[in-house]
Amino acid sequence: MKSQGDHVAAFAEHYCRHTKGRWAGQPVVFEDWQREFLDEAFALDNRGRRKWRQILLGVARKNGKSTLAATLALYMAGADGEPGAEVVMAAGSRDQAAMVFDQARAFVDSSEDLSEFFDAQRFVILGPENSVIKRIAADGKLQHGLNPSAIIVDELHSFQSPRQEELWSALTTASGAREQPVNLAITTAGYDKQTVLGRLYDNALRKRDVERRPGLTIMRDEDTGFLLWWYGLTELDDVD
Repeated sequence: MKSQGDHVAAFAEHYCRHTKGRWAGQPVVFEDWQREFLDEAFALDNRGRRKWRQILLGVARKNGKSTLAATLALYMAGADGEPGAEVVMAAGSRDQAAMVFDQARAFVDSSEDLSEFFDAQRFVILGPENSVIKRIAADGKLQHGLNPSAIIVDELHSFQSPRQEELWSALTTASGAREQPVNLAITTAGYDKQTVLGRLYDNALRKRDVERRPGLTIMRDEDTGFLLWWYGLTELDDVD
């Protein structure tokens, strides 16, 4: 399978350094499950274009979710080859949006190599070829005029209010001018099937191409470009 996954992993290991805990200063080296996910998430078709436009990754807590999201934001803004890339990092609250964005900013501040290409400011990170990484929160004012090449949503399960659902709709329909947009949501499990996450999950499992492994469910819908990877059991399975 042709994929950009190796390129993403090499970018992380070469440019990104952990900034907290006992691994501080060490390269970001993805675990085997992360590498397997990235290989499929960034798979290419026979024309060399990405197969998946909307990707939902469900993982348990304390599995490097913020590190993965921050690394992917920097990759999409600096190494994906999209001129004028606009990467939107979104979350359900201001604090959660700041958490993941601040990890990306910390990667830049702690790396001489990244600092050559990125200017990490308080609310935006400016990158090469007029690229930009922005942070937005679903509990703030709705953002208009976005033209994202990549959207990275943290904790999609928290998108429950009308305003949060409106932001999700705006984000997922704002990439029409981009040739290969990526919409990636990384989340822990939720409890309510009447939310954005609940509906996406239920709809995914109704598709024909559903692969079930021990502790992992994968759904591939090539017609719509939607990929689901869900690790472990989810409370969503137990909600009537």
